[in-house]
Amino acid sequence: MVQADKYDKNRVQHLLEHARGASTRPRTEDRRQCLQRDPLPRYLGVALDSRLNLTAHVEQLAGRVRDRIGLMKKLAGTNWGATLSSLKTLYVTFVRSALEYANPILNLASKTSLGKLDRIQNAAMRLMTRGLRSTPIAALEVATGCEPLETRREVQTLMARERFLRLGESNPLKDLAESFGATRRRLKKVPKAAALEFIDSYPAECVRCYIDGSATGGTSDGGYGVYIEWKSQETTRTSGPVGRRTCSYECEKAALHACIRIPKERHDRGDQLPGIVILCDCRSLVQNLGGFNPTSMGDILSATEQLRQADVRIICQWIPSQVGIHGNEVADELANAGRLQPQPTVPATLAHVSSLLRGETAKRWRAAIEGNDDSRLAKLYEVQRAGDYCAHMTRGDAVQVFRMRVNHVLLLASMSKRGWSQSASCRLCENRVEDVDHVLFDCPALEDCRSPGWGCQDRSLVLWFYGGQTSNVTGHYRRAKGSPTSPDVRMH
Repeated sequence: MVQADKYDKNRVQHLLEHARGASTRPRTEDRRQCLQRDPLPRYLGVALDSRLNLTAHVEQLAGRVRDRIGLMKKLAGTNWGATLSSLKTLYVTFVRSALEYANPILNLASKTSLGKLDRIQNAAMRLMTRGLRSTPIAALEVATGCEPLETRREVQTLMARERFLRLGESNPLKDLAESFGATRRRLKKVPKAAALEFIDSYPAECVRCYIDGSATGGTSDGGYGVYIEWKSQETTRTSGPVGRRTCSYECEKAALHACIRIPKERHDRGDQLPGIVILCDCRSLVQNLGGFNPTSMGDILSATEQLRQADVRIICQWIPSQVGIHGNEVADELANAGRLQPQPTVPATLAHVSSLLRGETAKRWRAAIEGNDDSRLAKLYEVQRAGDYCAHMTRGDAVQVFRMRVNHVLLLASMSKRGWSQSASCRLCENRVEDVDHVLFDCPALEDCRSPGWGCQDRSLVLWFYGGQTSNVTGHYRRAKGSPTSPDVRMH
């Protein structure tokens, strides 16, 4: 038997369905050379073990990402450093992107292996908020806006299946996707005056086209509307249905297609069109048109290119919605009328499926939050959606407010429940229990830093809507006694 050259790249790996064949070492030859067995080959960055349970791959991935978490630790502490939004941006782009590489394939891994990745995200969320280790994971997810990795993995798996189903008939990935079974469907405004001034800045001889699309619930029974103002003071209104299975983005695309078709027909009949200004309130549509590779815009780009070759200048401009712009309001009414027309049956597009999955995932996450026994999670969710005032606080004040909101804070009442302190009495007045209400409202030692009407505030809402006074009290408390830490408490 001739051994293979040590520089030969040919390797062999035996993939097994059951563990009972793991001890078998079949002989594999190529041109009378015995191929060397590689117990853990890598393919496109994924380490493949013989059982395809990806245990080794997840372990290697977790090891690499832990080093990246170390960078986040150096950027912020409890009272200093980057803001929560900056730390989240770093986490999403630098850490989570690595955790989610080849995400659909990670479904082969066991829950125990995937739990290692979950713990990395949990550690990153604690670094962002500086919440104590006793803080519930659900509270950390709501405060940072980071969905559970399992939920994101499910959505990306379903999206991968939908992409595979749209491949050619000879592609083996399509057969693989079809074998999975049916897809489960579980899953700042610009002022009106400024917008009108911008619209009027275009030459008066340009044709102004307002377009809008609408879908019931954003996922079904779509319609489009187009309102055109010609230079001769003539107007054109048109609307129509898009399909029973569609999304708002597809409706906006249908409106754009109709908007391009109407001026082109007039141009083909000999009308002079010096320019066309398309005014759309869908920002993503405008961004995709201006991108390097606009997706599924072939017909629209073909028509616009023909007009451009005829020296017709075409501009697509985003405008704000629901601010009282007449043309936009008319197009919105036309789109709603189009939704009520008989809907054609069209196949679901990938954009529609993506919109469905994102919407259903957000609904499920919110339902889980509202169904939680702890009502503070729902409040935390609402303030994060509305724009939390903590974003304008210093790092130290924001950390203290978050800890008080979830009631996992280094006050003696909370620490005594967890065995971190033998006494729960206030360290400033020593005659009351040192809890959140006492520090914010009752402690006489902190009376000087409270405004005259502070005691009249609703105690159940003060942590959520009165950030300035809350940070004053917490900051005064830290300066008076120092941050109440314990050597047994770890915050990372």
